[in-house]
Amino acid sequence: MVNMLRKRINKSKLSLYDGPNPYEQRMNLSKEVLRDNTFFPKTVEYKDIDEAFTKWVEEELRIVFE
Repeated sequence: MVNMLRKRINKSKLSLYDGPNPYEQRMNLSKEVLRDNTFFPKTVEYKDIDEAFTKWVEEELRIVFE
């Protein structure tokens, strides 16, 4: 009866996943994002907004006068 109540000590946890753990994946992702970029995002200025608006008006907006 005592043998049935004791914990089995011959069990071991086997890792069935042979890849990087989630911590390594997260660190690799942050390295990829920050490789060629600055740490903080660039600010948007009025010049950028004006250029985007004129590009949209010239290329995508269809105006017809009859």
